[in-house]
Amino acid sequence: MSKKRLVVISVLFLALFGIGLGVAALIPEGRGVTKENFDRSQRRMTLAQVQDILGVPTAQGLDGPNRWEMMWDNPDGNFASIYFEDGLVKWMNWHYSEENMLKKICRWLHLR
Repeated sequence: MSKKRLVVISVLFLALFGIGLGVAALIPEGRGVTKENFDRSQRRMTLAQVQDILGVPTAQGLDGPNRWEMMWDNPDGNFASIYFEDGLVKWMNWHYSEENMLKKICRWLHLR
């Protein structure tokens, strides 16, 4: 095999590998809490309605007799925190993970 042909094949392989990683980064994992499901939650929903969308919360805390915070974690490090008052959603926050691309790849390959 000529040197030129070897270089072309190597570049083609690296390009396909890069495209594959890019596509994998864009595909949502579909596990746990997602931003899309979080966006379906709305103010004035009950806890039961939110749980129908996000599932069982992973943590909770009280902030007064009729106020509490519930948290839902996603395996990629993102999480949702939703504050309830008098049994209804008062306000909501979505927190993005600080995970970089290398850490995501390692997690996808189960290397951590």
